[in-house]
Amino acid sequence: MDFFVSVGVALAAAVLLAISPREHWARALRIAGVFAVVAIVLSLVLPPLTAAVLGARDELRAYVPSATGAVASVLGFLVRRGGVAVIIGLMLRLLAEGSLPRFAVVAIGAVVPAALEVVLQADTIRTLRTVFPPVVIANLLAPEVAPPFFAGLAAALFAAKDARG
Repeated sequence: MDFFVSVGVALAAAVLLAISPREHWARALRIAGVFAVVAIVLSLVLPPLTAAVLGARDELRAYVPSATGAVASVLGFLVRRGGVAVIIGLMLRLLAEGSLPRFAVVAIGAVVPAALEVVLQADTIRTLRTVFPPVVIANLLAPEVAPPFFAGLAAALFAAKDARG
């Protein structure tokens, strides 16, 4: 993931938070916190688990980034996930407090972050498309898209429950 894309997501989240009324910040940030925790935990656990299940342990051990590369990747990852979390928190707060049925809030909460992750990975998908068939690309991106999907699901359930009291 390009660091500039991560910074762009974080800046967009900051702008959206700044223009939203302050009395809504606490609820939106609680929802964002649920999203961020679930997404980060799944993002750390899912790739090694997937590699172990698929028997790709050697490939997993073969990728050891440099210290500088690892720090840059972690910072970009945290900035991007944090930005997406705030955006999703603001969106889900509005949806949960609106007149939408709970199932619609949960469905939107799960699909939007996963779709956003695919959009953020567009350059990677274009690059991989020249080398791999779509099935391989889907398998490579599954560990990237699954955490935001399940994090959005958890955050939407939390938001719907929190809005009802």
